[in-house]
Amino acid sequence: MAKAFARVDWSFLMTIMKKIGFDDKWCNKIYQCISTSTSVVLINGSPDKFFKPTKGLRQGDPLSPYLFLFCMESLSRTPLHAEEMGIIKGIKICKAAPPISHLLFADDCMIFCKANPIEAQNIMQILRTFGSTSGKLINFHKSGVFFSKNTNPDLIPQIINSMGVQVLQLDDKYLRSPLFTHRRKINSFKPGVEKLKLRLTG
Repeated sequence: MAKAFARVDWSFLMTIMKKIGFDDKWCNKIYQCISTSTSVVLINGSPDKFFKPTKGLRQGDPLSPYLFLFCMESLSRTPLHAEEMGIIKGIKICKAAPPISHLLFADDCMIFCKANPIEAQNIMQILRTFGSTSGKLINFHKSGVFFSKNTNPDLIPQIINSMGVQVLQLDDKYLRSPLFTHRRKINSFKPGVEKLKLRLTG
């Protein structure tokens, strides 16, 4: 997501908090904390006029990460609801395991579904709906899709075009760690382990 904290819609946040179970008194206190702040922009090192923002959470505020998680909770529940409705189908690590529709880490999200144009379009609709209601901007230029080796090659161009994202490669990394690993996981993470050893010895 682009500028995840800066684009949080306050009314959306209040709605989510009430849905989770916070009462009106507590929600009003939180709203007062986030809506009474003022900001200023430095121009050539000098502060310009102060202004009152109408949305967003302040970076560095100890309260902001927790409020941001409330917003992400709504995104987390949407794929679950979509899976219950049969709109998308998650993956299973084994036959007896429950399906996994998504994984979240901070403002990054990984969604799993069947490789077909219909489910790809459903995922895009879920993300667009979340973006329009929450005020968040999904950065599709930094998003990607990965296909399993069993995917029908004829479907891959259709899915890529409908989603408008890049194809992830096997050697792509996330937070400097391998995004995909093979059976010999020790070799996949060996470069990171070696760098950590050098820092510890230094």
